[in-house]
Amino acid sequence: MGVKGLQSYMEKDCGGGGVFFEVNIKKIVEQFSRGTIHTSDSKPPLILVDACCAYRRIYSKGNLTGVYGCQYAEHERMIVQLVESLRKTGAEPIFFFDGPVMAQKRNEWFNRKIQLYDDIQDTMTKIWEGEYDNENPDCFYFPAGMNMFERYVLSQICKCKVVVTLEECDEEIAVYAKENSNVVAILSQDSDFVIYNAANYYLSAEHLNLAELTTKAYSSVRLAEKHILDPYWLPVLATLLGNDLLLKEHLKAFHLRITHWSRPGYPRHHLLIPAVAKVINGKLKKGMSVDEISRILNSEVFGVKAIEKTRKSIKISLQTYLFDNAQLIKQDKTLSEGSQQLLDAFMSSKSVEPLTLEILVHSSISFDTAFEDPNSGLKQTVLIYRDIISRYCGVLLKHEEKKPERKTVAEFAIYSEHPVKQGTEVPVVFPPFDVDLFALFTSTEADFKSLRVKTLLWAITGCEHFNTTFFSDAEELLQKMKPDYVIPSLVLYFLHCGKKIINKTVVDWFIRMFIVLDLGLCTDSSEPQRCADYDAIQVCTLFERGVDTVACLVSVLGPLFPPSVFARSNNFDGVMFQKIFKGEHCLDKLLKNEQAKVLISPILDFLKLKLT
Repeated sequence: MGVKGLQSYMEKDCGGGGVFFEVNIKKIVEQFSRGTIHTSDSKPPLILVDACCAYRRIYSKGNLTGVYGCQYAEHERMIVQLVESLRKTGAEPIFFFDGPVMAQKRNEWFNRKIQLYDDIQDTMTKIWEGEYDNENPDCFYFPAGMNMFERYVLSQICKCKVVVTLEECDEEIAVYAKENSNVVAILSQDSDFVIYNAANYYLSAEHLNLAELTTKAYSSVRLAEKHILDPYWLPVLATLLGNDLLLKEHLKAFHLRITHWSRPGYPRHHLLIPAVAKVINGKLKKGMSVDEISRILNSEVFGVKAIEKTRKSIKISLQTYLFDNAQLIKQDKTLSEGSQQLLDAFMSSKSVEPLTLEILVHSSISFDTAFEDPNSGLKQTVLIYRDIISRYCGVLLKHEEKKPERKTVAEFAIYSEHPVKQGTEVPVVFPPFDVDLFALFTSTEADFKSLRVKTLLWAITGCEHFNTTFFSDAEELLQKMKPDYVIPSLVLYFLHCGKKIINKTVVDWFIRMFIVLDLGLCTDSSEPQRCADYDAIQVCTLFERGVDTVACLVSVLGPLFPPSVFARSNNFDGVMFQKIFKGEHCLDKLLKNEQAKVLISPILDFLKLKLT
């Protein structure tokens, strides 16, 4: 949710006083352990990591650029390095991932996605005109769909505990920290953790130095003390400063009044925070209910313009910081017994995708903004994969097929210069055969294998009646493939054999990239060129969006493939694809390599299959 400018204020304008200070992570873990009474069942010290926030910053600092598409092998190395470094401190990290977009934050989500879309279009124009310089990028782009790959690396390679939440993960991190006495610190870059004051230390992901195991810490208690405010009132401070739920612009008149600001511009936090603290100390007393506080603040902030809507905005903001919001959401959206059963099963899985939860709970789908140009002549990727998405929704909601409200889902995506802020109604296409998704997802019995394959192939192709040869051959080849290449092969089949968007030459580029990466035949993929190729970027985006889409589908079908089906390091590298696209690597001889033949034979055979 975040209080804009609060952390910057703590870093620059708080005048010291221990509000923002450097820490050695190993030392604070050791100090914590020394102060803990150890018993036979003592739990190890924990560091809770806001994964989306932490890895976004690590990726941006790793000389990697999302413009070309992700460099998964390099990103995997960074993920492993972070885990190993945190474990060296003597603590065990737990990684939390955001869930679906909350309805009350939809406007803020739109604003951020529109800004990203504008930045991407500026960058694509520079690439088209040959003016983009990778040495001085002006648009850092964190590749879409990274979270599933990160969860795979963390859970399967690093053996870490991974938690996917039903909304933004910051609340769940704070609740977990308050309920578990062995939590030493929270690692993130979200000012909400200043307000929550949930752990001994809130550590900055932005200032993290893995080599030295140091970073900066923000002190909630010292911030409050500096402004003669009890830390108990920090949620009220955050609400009155403005956040995603109660926007700062709606509080402008209040802010100008309490700071006696008469000049152009806006009062800075060094004036605003003491003024807000004075209001809190003068108007509120401990023991007041949230309703009472909301009523008093509504009158104080909005005066004669105070209405029920403004009071509710204040109340929701307070409840969010006080951890009441999850209960409100449950009361607002009651799931059917079948949907709740599925939700519980998905939430216990390490491979659950937030998009799955959003469809099941909110009947909506939200897409990341893709690195593509709507003027390229190629359809936007959201539209290209909409058929698969519709069938994916149908698989998820098959148990509620007869309910009118489950016939469509609201699609939220920014893919043109004229974004529509209300969701686009996308039809849900149900499987024309019986599917008990709960049984498919939870059962380990071999009897379900063919139904899983049938559901998967139907969702990819839309074909209701496979010929016997196609189905048996497809089932055999998918099992024969190295798991890393199952999802990419399904994507290539959809694009080449189904939609006929890419030709055999493009397919060959991807096949060659698979060989190079899997056999380790090139080692210079980590060095991007200064000049990116416009067409190669479009093709990469098309492929990666497809992998993300199909991976979501595979993740709900149960144990059809081993976990490495979600690995990406051996099947894609954006920089390497640029070089193959431009013909910089002569790879014809690779196709005759015996190891390569074994690797690609089932892929090529799969791409030759005829539906009818």
